[in-house]
Amino acid sequence: MKTNLELIDESINNMREVAHRHGGLDRNGLDLLEHSIAFLRETWISASGQKASTPEDLFKNVQVGLRIGHVAEASIPEEGIEK
Repeated sequence: MKTNLELIDESINNMREVAHRHGGLDRNGLDLLEHSIAFLRETWISASGQKASTPEDLFKNVQVGLRIGHVAEASIPEEGIEK
């Protein structure tokens, strides 16, 4: 029988696999996956007896990370990076 932490690990891995298999997801779909994975990670932290972030703080942190990622993505030319 799997422990709660093992089940959470399995869920996180499944979410990552979904993201990789469905590379055609639009930005909203990918953002939703990022939020879901972040909440699963915090669940793991909480279930392991550690102090987890509040849902509000976690949401804010993911939003900031996504904004930074979107800005970085927008700054890369379509042709790619010249060597």
